[in-house]
Amino acid sequence: MLGQIPGSEPTPPPNAVSSPMSDSNAVKISPSDTDLLSAVIKAQSTIPDGSGASKIASAVLTAHPDWVVAEKRIRKLLRIQKGEDTAQADPAAPSSSAGDGPPSANPKKRTRGKPKTKLNEATSGEVPRTTEDRANGDSSASSDTPYPISQLNQELKVEEWTKKIDVKVFDGMKGKGLVATEDVAEGEVIWKEDPFIYCPDWDIQDAQSVGLRCANCALPLPSPRSPPIPCPSQCGRSWCNRLCYSRSKDAHAFLCLGQNPASTPLLDFIGTEKWKALGAWTRVVALLLAEWVAAGDNKIGEGKDWSMLRSLAGLSLKERVKVLPNWQTTALADQQLWRRAHKLYVEALDKPSDSGAAKKLSKLKKNKALPPAIHDELFSYESFLVGLGKMSLNLESHGALYRLHSHLNHSCSPNISVQHPLIDTQPAKISIVAKRPIASGEELTVTYVNPRNSLKKRRRELKEWGFGECQCERCLEEEKMREGKEEGDEDDLEDELRGFLGV
Repeated sequence: MLGQIPGSEPTPPPNAVSSPMSDSNAVKISPSDTDLLSAVIKAQSTIPDGSGASKIASAVLTAHPDWVVAEKRIRKLLRIQKGEDTAQADPAAPSSSAGDGPPSANPKKRTRGKPKTKLNEATSGEVPRTTEDRANGDSSASSDTPYPISQLNQELKVEEWTKKIDVKVFDGMKGKGLVATEDVAEGEVIWKEDPFIYCPDWDIQDAQSVGLRCANCALPLPSPRSPPIPCPSQCGRSWCNRLCYSRSKDAHAFLCLGQNPASTPLLDFIGTEKWKALGAWTRVVALLLAEWVAAGDNKIGEGKDWSMLRSLAGLSLKERVKVLPNWQTTALADQQLWRRAHKLYVEALDKPSDSGAAKKLSKLKKNKALPPAIHDELFSYESFLVGLGKMSLNLESHGALYRLHSHLNHSCSPNISVQHPLIDTQPAKISIVAKRPIASGEELTVTYVNPRNSLKKRRRELKEWGFGECQCERCLEEEKMREGKEEGDEDDLEDELRGFLGV
């Protein structure tokens, strides 16, 4: 049961029918922006694409005859949808900066970052999922359910990490994953991996910003082996040795307060919002820009890093929110937050509005312009939402993104675990360890949710991240055992609370 959003007016069901007499005498109400947006979105799905505000208003009022809505207000909502108007919604709508109440009630927390438990790997295949795929793989999924999509990484060389596994494409529904190519013993370390991108926890980032941790590997400074190497532009960051400096200095330049001051508002925003997905995406793009400057136009869009990025499972935030309960109630706040983030992102890495900052960024790019197709892939609003979605789905719980680890699929009874070293040794390097014997040909799996949770809660959490209803062996067995039994009171109470809070 879904609860009424506090502060909003109750509305009749869309299919409610009133007599002409009651319609003419009914008291008209002005709906909140959240209710109106929900009605507008529904109306847009029933009329031709590109219809104007007048047609949308007519469809809304036909569905809600007890509403009074000015066409001007519809136009304003449409502008906000397109990102042309970032004005705050009316007070009845959820605020994008709400700081009171349960953390889960904050719409920003619901759509941009990570769940409390690890949910980070791809489950999708090399092609977009189709209705037929869903029908074959998950009978409970509706034809319009959004799912992550991915593709094979043609540049990936698994043997660089291990010869005991390989990448396999299962089908259009499940997609790609990792399988053992030989028997693996319980407790065996299958491979170790350094991150492709590392966006560490905020206390570590704070220490990096003042030179107390290496700007690349995040080890504490000073290192017992060598003195730290400070940023030549005196931005406050330092590196533990020349290897770390050489690996990251070019990408760092695009996020350096001295070399690219246009990045400062974006970095401040990321830190204030505690938005790891945006932090990681920013670092990915800085790396790709640095590689483009170093290699030239002939190499742009090619190579292992571009192949890695394009292969990641992704679900645009615009689609991601649609799998959440009551997503319409926070749609305005979400869109305003995304538009603000995109504006700061473009200002930082593409087109600064300040002329002095623009000259410095142009100098970093050697006065070159990205090819139009690549520019669109990195800086268009739609690509930006897809990039954030990829980071949200693939970042490991400590904030790192990995080339091979990102292929691991989910099971509620996983056969491998991901182990981290101590924070002051190699904070981002992981070890993949077998939890039990794994036979040759068997898929390697991790868990994206807390395996101690109930069947209903595990499945719900996975659905809310776009992975559909879990069909792993454990879930199917528990489902069979629960047939004919009533749902637990605790789960029902939690569902009611989530519905009331819109989470």
